[in-house]
Amino acid sequence: MDLVTVQTVVAALAFLVSGISTFIAVRAFKAQKKIGADQIKLQEESNLLQERLQTIANELQRENNDLQGEMKKLTYGQLDFQLTEQMSNAKNRLEDVGIRLMELKHTCKDDPAEIEGLSFKTIRSAMENYLNIYDSACAMYIDGKIDKERFKKNFLNEVKRLMEDDNFKDFFQAYTTPYQNIVAVHKEF
Repeated sequence: MDLVTVQTVVAALAFLVSGISTFIAVRAFKAQKKIGADQIKLQEESNLLQERLQTIANELQRENNDLQGEMKKLTYGQLDFQLTEQMSNAKNRLEDVGIRLMELKHTCKDDPAEIEGLSFKTIRSAMENYLNIYDSACAMYIDGKIDKERFKKNFLNEVKRLMEDDNFKDFFQAYTTPYQNIVAVHKEF
């Protein structure tokens, strides 16, 4: 082979290598472009999935909030029922004590002063128990642990009656009354 032939072969090889390099570069560019398009498509799909997941999360949060509201109402209802039952029981006990003491006074001719002292202590204890239950209910009202509208509807008149009842006035006269919650609720209304 002569020098011209070798140069021609080398030039042809160089041209061939250049063409192959160009071909590889074009294929690489197309592949990158396709990968880029695939990445964009994947990013768009990822964004759509994130939006869907956020929508589902928001719906679940709303449902959870609704359930919590229902649970709160249920708890308020249970508290209301318990308070009503406790108040009724305390009122019945107070009435029963009064009736029994009246019977005792009429049937027992022993020491009237002793019976009177026993009567006072027994009635006072029943009254304090009755007031303690209302004071606890008023504390729950003040602390927001029970439904305020339901409390107003069910118990406010009784709180007013207690504060205005001559039989209970002694319990509310002093500034140091242990029934500050009843006093506070009464003042509020």
